[in-house]
Amino acid sequence: MSLLWIEGGEGFGTSIGVAPTGLDRKYNIKANINLIDLEAGRTGGIALEMNGSGVHFQTFPLTTNPTLIIGKGLKFPDYPGATTRLLALYDGVTEGVNVRCKADGEFEVYRANTLLGTTTGAAVGQNNWCHFEIKVVTNDTTGSIELRVNGSAKLTLTSQDTQAGSNAYHDMVRFLGVASTGQHIDDIYICDGSGSANNNFLGNMKVVGIFPTAEGDTINFTPSTGTDNSALVDENPPNDDTDYVESSTVGQKDLYQYGDVSGLGNTIAGLQINTDVRETDASSFSLITVVKSNVTESDSAASAIGSTSYVTKTRVVAQDPDTSAAWTQAGINAAQFGMKVG
Repeated sequence: MSLLWIEGGEGFGTSIGVAPTGLDRKYNIKANINLIDLEAGRTGGIALEMNGSGVHFQTFPLTTNPTLIIGKGLKFPDYPGATTRLLALYDGVTEGVNVRCKADGEFEVYRANTLLGTTTGAAVGQNNWCHFEIKVVTNDTTGSIELRVNGSAKLTLTSQDTQAGSNAYHDMVRFLGVASTGQHIDDIYICDGSGSANNNFLGNMKVVGIFPTAEGDTINFTPSTGTDNSALVDENPPNDDTDYVESSTVGQKDLYQYGDVSGLGNTIAGLQINTDVRETDASSFSLITVVKSNVTESDSAASAIGSTSYVTKTRVVAQDPDTSAAWTQAGINAAQFGMKVG
């Protein structure tokens, strides 16, 4: 897989100025997330505003490929008063390549605390959205880094030591807040260098969120109330135990129809299905995420839930399973998504 992660902020609620609901169940490591709130998105929808240098959230391990590419929409209401981390790549617990914003809006790139390079002409002004991308190839002698702003390369480094840990890769990405001034982030993608698609810069992408609207072709789970299972899982943000569906029978599944997407154009890198789930029984269960396109059903690998508190399980699907090609807007709109007990 080369497309590893997608985040647009749309699943954490819709109320501007309030804390995102469920962010802490989706990410591996987090701190001071009470300093994050929801703001208007870069091209509509929702963005995350991170206010404070002590706030961060970090993905789970994503890859062991030496190449990692991250893109995101980025806006500073004001530049920080001093150089501040805003993005860091990790090999396990070891911080590797990280990006810091200077007081003039330029960026510095480090390996841990060793400065590798500084951008020229990257500053786009305060309170302006830009599209930020960085590609890191990890190696202790032949590593490379390219940082782009709005599609233009602002820093290119070759023959670098980009390996901070024991492994020649970065497996996790941490997003950090900026002291006092904050930063707004939106439309995040993360790729690695594997595969034949989505293995390089994707360019200026946007993330949109859609939610269940009706029951699909298969409904096996038991509703907590009523008879329409889709109405119990369509809330944004999730309402947890207020209403829900449940099953303890391996192989049972629910499929749902989702709202339509529009205006996506011809380039769809992939989609990510996010499922909030918890165990309510002493037995251990796994979640299988299901995609049905036309008559083709695609199951994810079983992912252990392992928690009686809610966690968010994710699945990235870069290709339409019915065509084995990139998703089209019509394909997404006709597909059904759901879950199965593993």
